[in-house]
This record gives sequence, structure tokens and C-alpha cells, in this order.
Amino acid sequence: MNVKDIKALAKAATQGRWQAEEDAPAKSSTGKLIGIYIKHTRRQGRICETFSNCMVSNEQALANARFIAAANPGRVLRLINQLEKAQAEVRSLRRTNDQLGGAA
Repeated sequence: MNVKDIKALAKAATQGRWQAEEDAPAKSSTGKLIGIYIKHTRRQGRICETFSNCMVSNEQALANARFIAAANPGRVLRLINQLEKAQAEVRSLRRTNDQLGGAA
């Protein structure tokens, strides 16, 4: 997967701010934590859920939810934009360096 693919996925995903719903986790009928929801902060709709189980601790499920929320489509697109600007600047500086007869 490349930056172009990730950019397309980010554009297709639910836009807006995401947040780990730490105050209302998913629990089993016995009260055991089974997951953390990631919600859209304005629409209050749930985007996805991270799970706690024998392979993923409660703390790791929360860390996963926080990471997913932080890596929402808007933030990913801003990071890609910064990367593309930096790459364009590098190309420009290399052209200038070549025009001045410098070594790459």
C-alpha cells in the first residue's frame, strides 16, 4: 500500500473528529470490558470498536482506540499534505542544486 492508496482510503472514510469513547465502553452481561468504541464527536455515531480479549488487554484496547481516533481521516490527509509539500520542496532544492552545479 502506498501514500496514494492511503489518501484514497482516508477520503472515503467518515470525515470529522473521532474520539475514543472511554466513558462508555462495551461490556459483557457480567460487566467485563470487551471493547472501546470510537465515535464521531459531532454526530455522536460510532465509527468502530477495539476489543479486549485473551490476546488484547483492557489497556491495549484503550490504547488502540485512542490511536485509531487520533489517526482519523482529516489528520491522515493533513499528514499526507505535509509529506507531499516536503517532497516537492526536496525536488525543488535538488533542481536548484543541479543548476548551480552541485553534487547530489
